[in-house]
Amino acid sequence: MAAFRKGFWCVFVIFLGFLSLAGAQSPSPGLEERLGKLEQLVERLQKSQEEMAARLPPPIPAPIRAGTRSWGPEQATGMPDTRGYGDLPTAWATQNPDGGAEWLELSFERAVPIQKVRVFCSFNPGALTKITTFQADGQEAVFWEGEQPPKDEVDVFEVAPKKNAASSQKIKLYLDTKRKSGWNEIDAVEIVAADGAAQWAQEAKASSFYGEGGGVGNAKKPNVIRRRVSPAKPANPGTCGGGAPAAQAEPEVGQEAPGFEIKTTDDITIKLADYRGKYVLLDFWATWCGPCVGETPNLKAVFEKYGQRENFAMIGLSLDPEKERPIAYAKEKGTQWINGFLGDWGRDEVTKKYGVKGIPSIWLVGPDGKVVAKGLRGEGIMEAVRTVLEEGKK
Repeated sequence: MAAFRKGFWCVFVIFLGFLSLAGAQSPSPGLEERLGKLEQLVERLQKSQEEMAARLPPPIPAPIRAGTRSWGPEQATGMPDTRGYGDLPTAWATQNPDGGAEWLELSFERAVPIQKVRVFCSFNPGALTKITTFQADGQEAVFWEGEQPPKDEVDVFEVAPKKNAASSQKIKLYLDTKRKSGWNEIDAVEIVAADGAAQWAQEAKASSFYGEGGGVGNAKKPNVIRRRVSPAKPANPGTCGGGAPAAQAEPEVGQEAPGFEIKTTDDITIKLADYRGKYVLLDFWATWCGPCVGETPNLKAVFEKYGQRENFAMIGLSLDPEKERPIAYAKEKGTQWINGFLGDWGRDEVTKKYGVKGIPSIWLVGPDGKVVAKGLRGEGIMEAVRTVLEEGKK
């Protein structure tokens, strides 16, 4: 589309030049007036394009962990921290896009019989072709082999072995970067043992990374975040998709908040109706969602300030496939509010009632059970809660 627009303007300018030349050689009445109108039209079109570009959402800044390199293999260690779909330096990227064979080797804290491998792909998923585990003698064994479906959104690619795998502490991902155009970026990798215990990668090395050999991310140079041109068009960088289509429209402010009955990660049954008389902050989220993880500091700030109020409660509504993941995340991050568990987004009914199409989806429900605010993000979360609790506004 960009090439088309560029070509259009080139042809248009040539056309104007031709008319100007023709006018100079054989002036005719009214030609200058018509050229003036055409120039005004060009100016209006350019202004319209600039206004449309200004309305596009800005990229969400992604802070680099101290001691790490932009797009380096170490960016694939730990929990997901890339805030949405896009070319962001908090994920590992190869030195060149579409170059062919590449690999990423990851080590974990302890050896376990691996039952599942989850690869959190934050940009241009679709390049994975094989995953191997390392046996005690150092030999590689094929865990999975195939073709990762290409997507233009954040993808959690999960695979399991055809037969029980031996215990391993290290795995290797093989990619064919020609399969999906652009940089194929990986934010995090998780293994799950037979008992359901999950581990995030602790160490990583790779065949290459962007900036290797003197560019961005080189150990001898500071981590300058430099944007790169990639052929894929990013989706909305502020949310993660992945669920089934919403069954009904999103409730509006002032309408009754849909009731629900769910289990917490402690297997305690709770109902939204149990919190009548209180303001309730609801957070639909998942550990695999970078933007959701990015809101944790804002939610913690709200809980630290208002979490002990008798007229206020916070409920996280996790859309992780297993409840062990939000449990581990809460322990690691020190979150103390109610940890509700919805499970697989595609089969969950609560998100359908609320019309949730992307997460995080953060709502504030009033003491009367009606929606006070929705779509809260960033500092807006604290502002909404502060307004109702300290100023008494609804």
